[in-house]
This record gives sequence, C-alpha cells and structure tokens, in this order.
Amino acid sequence: RGCEEEKSTDEDTRTSGEDREQQHSPATQKVVSEGAAEREPESAGKERAEDKADQAAEDAQRGVRGNQTVHTRPEALGIPQSRQEDWQRVRAEPSSPSWVGVLASLSSVASAVVRSVRELMDIAKDINLDGSRKNAHLPIHMLGVRYDVGQAADASAAGKEERDSAAQSAAHQFKLHVFSCLWFTYRSGMAPIGQSGLTSDAGWGCMHRSGQMLLGQALLQHRLGRDWRLPPNATYGELPAGYREVLELFGDAPACPLSVHNLTKAGEKAGKRAGQWFSPGAVCKALSILHEGSGYGSAWGVSVLLYDSSDGDNTIYKAPARRLLQDGAVVLLLPVRLGMHAIDESYLPKVGPILALPQSLGFVGGHPNSAHYFVASQGSQIYYLDPHTTRPVVNLALPGASSAQQPLHRSWHCAHAASMALQDVDGSVAFGFYCRTEAELEELCEGLDSLGKAAGGYPAVSVAEEKAALREWDGADEDSDSEDWVV
Repeated sequence: RGCEEEKSTDEDTRTSGEDREQQHSPATQKVVSEGAAEREPESAGKERAEDKADQAAEDAQRGVRGNQTVHTRPEALGIPQSRQEDWQRVRAEPSSPSWVGVLASLSSVASAVVRSVRELMDIAKDINLDGSRKNAHLPIHMLGVRYDVGQAADASAAGKEERDSAAQSAAHQFKLHVFSCLWFTYRSGMAPIGQSGLTSDAGWGCMHRSGQMLLGQALLQHRLGRDWRLPPNATYGELPAGYREVLELFGDAPACPLSVHNLTKAGEKAGKRAGQWFSPGAVCKALSILHEGSGYGSAWGVSVLLYDSSDGDNTIYKAPARRLLQDGAVVLLLPVRLGMHAIDESYLPKVGPILALPQSLGFVGGHPNSAHYFVASQGSQIYYLDPHTTRPVVNLALPGASSAQQPLHRSWHCAHAASMALQDVDGSVAFGFYCRTEAELEELCEGLDSLGKAAGGYPAVSVAEEKAALREWDGADEDSDSEDWVV
C-alpha cells in the first residue's frame, strides 16, 4: 500500500509538472494573456496563491512520507495567511507505513496463522470420523503421574457412573498438575537485554522460555517435592518460601540469575546473539553455564549435568551422575537427535513412555523456530506448555507488602496444556530428568532399559556406566603396553 501511494504521488507530481510546463509554453501564455483581461486581477492572484499553497502542501506531504525534513517556512513559499494552518496540519500528519513495516506486519500475521493451522491439524488428527477423540480412552502420563481420564471403548454399562466420576476427578487433577507447573512466556517492557536494546523477547525467545520451564520444574520438585500442587486461590505471600525463591530466580531482570537476560548472555558463548533462536542443545548449555555461575545450586544442594550430544550419543552415563549425587540431587539434561526433520517413525512409540517415568522432567523441542515444553503424553498425542504469548513484565519486588497480598504469581501459571501429534515434533529435542538419590538414578536407568527392550530397535535414550575411552594411536605396535588414552 505504501508503494502504491508513493507511485500515485509520483504520478501526481509528473502530472503537475506537465501541467506547469504546458502553462508556461508560448501557446498557453498567449491564451492566458488574452483571457487575463476578462478576469479580475484580485481573483487571479488569489487563485495563483491557492495553487501555490496546494503545491507546497503536496511537497510537504511528500517530504514527510519520504522521511525527509521540510525546513521551508510558509511565508517563504508565499502561502497566504488563510492557508498556513492547513499547510502546518499536512506537515504534522504521520507518515504512511513503509513497505518494510508492512512486510513485518504481514510476517507476524502469517506466523500466527501458521501456528493456528498447525493446532487445527493436530486437533483433526486426534478426531475419529464419529467426532470422538482417538486417544480419549487412554490414560495421560504427566511427569511420572498417571491420570485415567477416559474409559475403554468396550467398557460395560455397569458402574458407568462411578467410572465417569473417577475420570472427571482424574481430569481435574491433571489440570491442577498443569496449573502447578511454571509457565514462562514472552514478556514486553523489560529492561534492555544486553547491548541489543531489546525490551521484549517476542518472536525469538520461545526456546529460552521452554528451557526455563524445564529447569523451573526441576527446582520446584527439589524444593517442594514431586507431589506439591499450587493452591488456586492463594496470594503470593501465602505460598511456600521455596516456591517464591524458585520463581524469583527467573525474574525478567538482569539481576535474576536465570532471567532471559542472563540466558542470552550465556548464549553468546555459543555464538548466539540477542534476537536469535536457540536450539534445544544451546538452551541446555546456557542453563548449565548459569547454574554453575550462580550460588543457589550449592546452597540448595542440586547440580546440573549436561551430557554432550555432539557425537549423536543419546546416552545417559551413570558414573558422572553418581559422582554428583554425592553432594546432593542432580538434574540431567540430555539433548538428542531422533530424526532429520520430524521424529523418526521408529522412535514414536519410545518417546511418550519416557514421560511416565517418575524422574522425568519432560523435554523441550517443537517445530523449527517454534519451541514448546512437553510435559505429558496420551497415546500418539503429546501435551505441552506454549510460551508464544506476550505478557507485560511483572515485578514481584513491589514496595511494601503489596506483592505478597496479591496473586501476582498467576502470571506464571496456565491451566491449559495444548496438544499435538508426536509425529509432528521436530527430531531435535532435549530431555530432562531429576534424581535426588543414587537409588532414583538406578530406578531411572532401569526404567529406560526396560522401555528400550520392550520397544525393540535402538532406544530413544540409552544407558551406560561410563563413556568409553578412546586410545590415541601413536603408530606403535598394537601389542604395546602404552597406556596413553584420551577421552
């Protein structure tokens, strides 16, 4: 539209120029001179002044639209006093949107449309021809907890009322579990992020937020236990101190250890600038760096172990985790590649059951440049918390006791988990696990082993005692007793 207006303005300018040239041609001047005697001199002068004012107004309008500054005063243009107010008004009118702004707006709308279409397609994949949900009769497994929200299709009529009541209760408990998870989304009105000057992470910080949700869930479990649920009607001051301390780690300010500001700063070590999208592996690396550099880990007795997946090794090694467990609990972060684009078909039956393990923290991933935090599975469907909502920044450190008397924490919670088909998730994901003791580590590894054997083929996550050391060959005979090894 901006291009069309500029084109129209240019055509009007050429037309006006041609008209003026025609007016100044000898033939035209002769006709004008012959007709001038029939006009009143005062009227002719007034018309010429008005024409000049109109032309000046057009020049001013064109100058504003082209982001040029018009310095000429109306008196210098010969604009009559009666038209100067109109001339000033034209100059003050806002410029038309440039084609860059139009394209940016269209891009934003297109992204929203694509997400909406994906959601509708995901819903359609879960609907039978008769309108019922394909997985409705299956239980939901969320972070190690089973919720029997449906009934088998062949269930008898006897006891139906009791089963319906139990299913409704399970659905309510599932909703409360989702509501108790920390929900980090885009924020606007923040302090500038580093040297970029950005005050919002909308459009690029979804993986930052998804990583925050995964680590936030681990820290809530560490401080409050796996069975803790958020009281729906509590004020901020009524919540446990452990909850408040965890949430304030993720505040949207540079002073907060796990803020998006510091995640972005840590990402710079991996070559990621503010405004760039993180991969699952990159956000795990940034979270690991921030954890090591802050004091809450040692104070709370929790460590973060990031496994190196650069060689495509989807393996949890017990030995390094066991060493960290000597000093307290450990959060395991395992970036994996389960397909070139979407998750490979051979892995589809192996991913959902991982969320049924008690030590599971879910995983982060999603579509390219569109990340989510996945927390639950139901058959072929996967449930997730979506960070793609922009909300104004909330300051929990309000003066006095005003923040404690309000439910400000509700800004970080959502009772709705969206769902999509697991087959549509991108193949690059990062799993999280939380183990408080060595016994829980062994339980996790045994569970992963069992899942791998039951599904057959190569497991989505494998287990080994320790990563094999590779000997660096120096050209000596293979029977040499050299003990030169590199890891």
